[in-house]
Amino acid sequence: MRSRLVPLLLAVLAVGVAVAAVVVLLGRGGAGGGLDFLDTPYYRVLYDDDATGADVVEVAGSPDELVALDDGTQVRLHGIADQEGGEAQKAAVQVRRPGVDPVAHLVAPMLDLTAVGDHAVLHSQDGAVTTVDADGTLTPITRITSDRDGLLVLEGMEPADGVEPGDVLVGNLDVTTLYRPTTRTVHEVPLPEHEEGIVPVVAVGGGRVWLVESDAERATVQSSSDGTAWTSVGYSLDGASPVAVRADGDTLAVLDAEVPDMGFVATTVHLVTGDEVRTLDVPDGVVDGTLARSPEGRLLVGSGETWFEERDGALRPFDVPGEVRTMSTAGRDLVALGDGEAWTSADDGESWQPLDN
Repeated sequence: MRSRLVPLLLAVLAVGVAVAAVVVLLGRGGAGGGLDFLDTPYYRVLYDDDATGADVVEVAGSPDELVALDDGTQVRLHGIADQEGGEAQKAAVQVRRPGVDPVAHLVAPMLDLTAVGDHAVLHSQDGAVTTVDADGTLTPITRITSDRDGLLVLEGMEPADGVEPGDVLVGNLDVTTLYRPTTRTVHEVPLPEHEEGIVPVVAVGGGRVWLVESDAERATVQSSSDGTAWTSVGYSLDGASPVAVRADGDTLAVLDAEVPDMGFVATTVHLVTGDEVRTLDVPDGVVDGTLARSPEGRLLVGSGETWFEERDGALRPFDVPGEVRTMSTAGRDLVALGDGEAWTSADDGESWQPLDN
């Protein structure tokens, strides 16, 4: 699952993100312009009401996201969108099980994909969750519906029930929710008191929940293993702002950056474990960066062709095969995802091969 972008930053960068979303998140394998672009397979599928999930996968090319289940089954999320200014978009999830023909289904656009052991979950910021099993079966767990007054509500959510190992964050808009793989249920995330009217910056992982709050000078990180007793630790921001968070085991990584008019420039990564905070300076060149972990557990931070790995207490240059927008793991493989291209590495980034589509 991708590192979480701080909701407040999304508000600041609304125009830039809106423009980039079409090209970066859902614009793989486009037509490339021209007077006859609507006659390409990409656009025929995009505007065909009868197009299937397999059709979307075929014209999309490399996936937007890729995860692997415990048995080696790969789950890939693909998306396409009008790159000539239109609003049309489609998405599909493909399940690739060894020795079995791939299975693809149309799904809602703009979803996240997370592996949780023997299955995966598709989830949106509003809390809608669908499980994906190794045989390709999709099962909705929660969904957005309307009440009698026409207000949108999250149907199927369970009350807060602490936090357990294996829980993953799945929604963080009107309500903050987690998914529990052991029971296949969605629960509200227990949070301490925090500023009202602002979408909280939350991470869940390793049986803990973290809440990050900040002002112009300082960030405060609260964490809990049961949702009732909270520990708190803070650090100076030195003019930066938290822009992304990632939870791994008992450690939370917070990417801090200077935020100009458009985009952001990463400055530091703060690693919070209990009441201890370690600071890693980010070398120059990481613009609109993201956080990831390699299969060997090394922290990765970067964007485009500029990536770094945590080694010997500092961030060192990390070679990538091209323009990489995000990294993920698929079993023991490290996956680098670009715009229209993707690569895998079986040796933690020492060598790369193109992803088999």
